[in-house]
Amino acid sequence: FTFSSNEAGTFEASLDGGSYTTVSSPSTLTSLTTGSHTYMVRAIDVAGNVDATPASYTWTVDDIAPAAPVITSPAAGAVLTSLSTVISGTTEANSSVSVTINGDVFNTAADGSGNWTITRALATNIYSVTAVATDAASNSSPISATRSFSVNIDPTINVTGTLAALTTTYG
Repeated sequence: FTFSSNEAGTFEASLDGGSYTTVSSPSTLTSLTTGSHTYMVRAIDVAGNVDATPASYTWTVDDIAPAAPVITSPAAGAVLTSLSTVISGTTEANSSVSVTINGDVFNTAADGSGNWTITRALATNIYSVTAVATDAASNSSPISATRSFSVNIDPTINVTGTLAALTTTYG
């Protein structure tokens, strides 16, 4: 924190409502715990007059990573028959989610309840999916459990024109 005064003197600061102690500018705070913090700084002039309205700054320290996301859909081992595959799950609310599908990464975001969804057009294949969440403080979760499923799209055959009569001869 950097601070100044329009008069010569000293500064005192209080962290989280604690006692005021003498500080100088800039002032560095270390080893803060997770949670909300308020730092207040007041000036004291050479005559000993104490600033009645200290400057104040409040912020939150977040050094806790989200839990690993949970992939809820599709079901493990499912065989899907649609080109449009919906993959969804839950994680820490409002975090960003990186979903890895057979090595390809796709990004989405969790809503205020922690729900996230991604829709991809997937061809016939076996798929393995994992997810990682990153919160607003850039803390990344562990990788989720792998969810495996397959997509099996029956081919479509279109016949145009007419078919000649078929004859089978047995000999």
